[in-house]
Amino acid sequence: MSDYDWDWSSAMSKLQLSQDLDTEHYKAFSLSKPNTRCGSMRVVFTPEGIVILGDLVPLRNGVVSDFGYGLDWFSSHLYGDYLCSKFLCEEFVPEIALANLKDHLEHADDYGYSAENVLDVQELIERLEGGELSEFEFNDTMYKIDPDFVIDGCGRGYNLRNASLLCAIQKRFAELYAELEA
Repeated sequence: MSDYDWDWSSAMSKLQLSQDLDTEHYKAFSLSKPNTRCGSMRVVFTPEGIVILGDLVPLRNGVVSDFGYGLDWFSSHLYGDYLCSKFLCEEFVPEIALANLKDHLEHADDYGYSAENVLDVQELIERLEGGELSEFEFNDTMYKIDPDFVIDGCGRGYNLRNASLLCAIQKRFAELYAELEA
């Protein structure tokens, strides 16, 4: 999970796993601190997919996986981007756009950028760092510099908070579920 900077390990380390429902087609688990719902979440496995909801969850009200994913999959070792691709939608993330631009600037010669292009990219970086650039403005400006860069999806990815939290929940669930099964 090194792709995402948020550190949820302290919050997750306090959570315990309990099984709330165990039927043939539906299983539900609570990840929570003892005697409180603060910072807790439920993970529900259905024939349609996985639902994560509760107090400390990605997005505002939780997430639902793509169709076909279940307990065996969720309790295994999963890589961050793969896990996120099953629950989250990619969006414009200024931090990702900034990293992409800085990398692009390092290889400006490889892209055949003129001195003017380099200055335009540097200005874009400053505007992104200043928080004064919308996705539309970013794409519009960058498209004028290098259309392929925008077409390749520069600046798009998973919201860092949501992605890192989802990964932390899944990792903690997998750890505790393995203990529960042992």
